[in-house]
Amino acid sequence: PTPDAPGLARRATGALTPGAITTPAEFVRALRQFRTWAGKPSYRVMAARSRHVYAASTLHAALNSASLPGLEQARAIITGCHGTPAHHHAFAAAWRRIRLAPPPPPGT
Repeated sequence: PTPDAPGLARRATGALTPGAITTPAEFVRALRQFRTWAGKPSYRVMAARSRHVYAASTLHAALNSASLPGLEQARAIITGCHGTPAHHHAFAAAWRRIRLAPPPPPGT
């Protein structure tokens, strides 16, 4: 994608940076924002760019769910949006943080 102008970097996830993500819903929202930042490529284009590891329908379902997608699905989305190694690293760290978080106490 076309890079942001110097000093105007809302890069990748807009207001929600991967380092601030704490819930599956926030993770998916950040992935959707990432796709928008990348010019909103079609799901078929994203699938092709990620070498058809997942079908376009699977990528669509992952981005339209409140559930945390699998790490490989997230990587396919990032690759499909021309993500850099830094984007992959940031989203993988957020994914692991969510998956490894202790469950909330009962009743919350």
